[in-house]
Order: sequence, then C-alpha cells, then structure tokens
Amino acid sequence: MKQFYDLADQVVKKYCEEMGVEREKLSKNRFSKKRRRCENGLSLSFIRQSLAHYLYKRLPLNAVTVGHLCGYSDHSMVSLYSRIVENHFEVDDPYFMPYYHKLVEIADPMVESVNFERISAYHWRSVDKKVLKIRSRKEFFV
Repeated sequence: MKQFYDLADQVVKKYCEEMGVEREKLSKNRFSKKRRRCENGLSLSFIRQSLAHYLYKRLPLNAVTVGHLCGYSDHSMVSLYSRIVENHFEVDDPYFMPYYHKLVEIADPMVESVNFERISAYHWRSVDKKVLKIRSRKEFFV
C-alpha cells in the first residue's frame, strides 16, 4: 500500500507543479473560505475535485488517504465530489474539463503500471437494488 501512496503523492506534486499551485494551498484553502482561487486565477476546488476523483478511481487507496492527499479534512468530501465530478462528465462542463484533461495527461503515464479501476458507486447501488427486488419476488411467490 505504501507504493500506491507514494505514487499518488508524486501525482499530486506533479499536477500542482504543472498548474502553478503550491501544494500547501490545497489544504489551507479549506480553512479560509475567502480565497477559492489561487493567484493565477485557477479554481482550487476544481483542482482538488479532479485529483480526488482520479486518485480514488485509479489507485487502490481508501477515501481517507485520498482525502488527506488532496487537502480535504476527511473522507466524506472524496465521495461527495466523486459524484459531482461524474455530473461534470455527464454535462461535459467546459469550466471543469480542462482541469481533468490536464490531470489525465500528466498522471496516466505515471499510473499506467497499476492495473486497477474502481467501479462507480452508482453501478453497485443499482445492482444491489435489482438483486434485492428479485430475491423479494422469489420469496414472495415461493
């Protein structure tokens, strides 16, 4: 697990370096709500959201670890923003997508050796509901 943590740490450092954002700003921003953008005009929340979603989906790390790496205070923000990022994908948000495409361009060569992909939470929820309905119908008619 340490190797995946180190890999994720390298991805965060490289992405922050490419975007021109100090890594400390990712975690400091959550304490002061006044500054949601950094000096070069980039949205810190979009940077954190894209990092959290990418790392959580592509590496076998839990949400607490990903939240810590991305500057969140706990794991709940990772799961919340994963859903929000998926909504950005559905509508092809012109403000968010450049952040994510830049991250993919930077991180894919670093992460390509890891053969891991997390399935969306929506998929598992829908499967569980269907299975539960089928089981309840079988029990009802038997």
